[in-house]
Amino acid sequence: IIMRLLPYSAFANYDARLAGTSTSTPSRTPPDIALSVVRAVTTTLHFILILILVLPTPANAWSGPPPPSPSPAAAAKRHSQHRSTVCKGDETPDHCYNNRSRRRDVLRGIATTSFGLLVGGSGGGGTSIAPAAAATKTATPSSSSKKIYEPAPSSLNGKTILITGGTSGLGLESAKRLSAAGATVVITARTQAKGLGAIGTIQRHLADRSIDNPSVYSLPLDLDDLDSVRSFPQRYRALPLGGAAQHVSTGTFAPIDVLMNNAGVAAIPQREITKDGFERTFQTNHVAPFVLTSLLFPYLNRKGEGCRIINVSSYAHELATLTNNQRGLDLNNLNGDVDYSGAGWPAYCRSKLENVLFTNELQRRADAAGLDWLTTVSLHPGRVATDIWRATYFGTDRRGGISDDKGGEAQTPRLQTFLSDIFYNSILTVEEGANTQVMLASRGEPEGSPVKGQYYDYNMRIKKTMNGFAKDESAARSLWERTEQLAGIEFRVE
Repeated sequence: IIMRLLPYSAFANYDARLAGTSTSTPSRTPPDIALSVVRAVTTTLHFILILILVLPTPANAWSGPPPPSPSPAAAAKRHSQHRSTVCKGDETPDHCYNNRSRRRDVLRGIATTSFGLLVGGSGGGGTSIAPAAAATKTATPSSSSKKIYEPAPSSLNGKTILITGGTSGLGLESAKRLSAAGATVVITARTQAKGLGAIGTIQRHLADRSIDNPSVYSLPLDLDDLDSVRSFPQRYRALPLGGAAQHVSTGTFAPIDVLMNNAGVAAIPQREITKDGFERTFQTNHVAPFVLTSLLFPYLNRKGEGCRIINVSSYAHELATLTNNQRGLDLNNLNGDVDYSGAGWPAYCRSKLENVLFTNELQRRADAAGLDWLTTVSLHPGRVATDIWRATYFGTDRRGGISDDKGGEAQTPRLQTFLSDIFYNSILTVEEGANTQVMLASRGEPEGSPVKGQYYDYNMRIKKTMNGFAKDESAARSLWERTEQLAGIEFRVE
């Protein structure tokens, strides 16, 4: 874990790395050392906490004041759920659960969080996680050390940018900056209420900067429901972009200049099946974006600078594993039928590899068809303080104190809150994490840079070395064909 956490800062010059000019391992600068110390302390706390947890401790020692006593019905339910726990003769089932099973849950939570750190997962701004008891913490932006990419004012006037999952995290942050640069921004949301709330947040962001851009819209889209995906083009067509309803048949619709497939899910502990019959991570992160991109293909801008499709992936794609423990895409386990374990992280890794392969295959087919106007690109935003960590120990209180009889939220243990604060302040802020996708959406890469089909890292630079399985054309082609078959569509790149 130490070796995995330190490379971002301990073994390279921070400024040279961001500038892309480092050719050898330079001496460490003060920012490097500071970041290294933070990560070293965090890792040390992992081990100290584990040692504490394996020793006998009084019940509720981490939770401060004792929680309210549950009702007899709640106690019986909890006891039946944990009937395999062996209690001492003088221990009640609840006392035994609080004292022992809580330690086991915390250990499981630490293991889940550690695996999330290893995969470098970040998920998009609309990332949805399994239901949790408490709200997600937000990292406090650092002051002078942050490097935030912001497009020049008015540089995106006349551009239309569609962002899935634009109500929180990276998607919302991207919408803020792109609309501030003058773009017409359309975000998607699961509900109308969330969409309107996000628009309000974006408009307040613009007002704080004395920017007037009323062209920010929200449309409902549920990636867990392919019916919602299939009907999305109709909702887009009805938007009054440019002051009048759009009509594809007459060519009066506003073409999409950037399609940012940003929404996704991660860390779903138990395998969930959508109404369409797919494992939820597989559908939300790959099948639905595939179908959506196919249906919106006629709406993409084919003139001028053309259109960019930006797929938010993750470093986690490098940890996608076959059943024989070799790295790569397991085409026999796309839907998690063969194996679904690891608190949902392996499924997440697999879906992020699918994002990369989908990007590669779409660009290959576009090039073969002579569609010079289309550019597809995937990226890793970094380890970012989005709600992807919400189901992990450091992200929120999954167990904490005992809920009240009315199902109220449990209190977060003080130690967990303390460690969560350290954790969130040792990874990238949402503002930092959105840099790469904002830069790509605004065409801010160096002039002449080969963007088509590339994979960008969190530092806004092309990742020059990719594992062979992430460039496997045969796997990409098979994934494309299998997805068409499963979704019942034909994605015509023409």
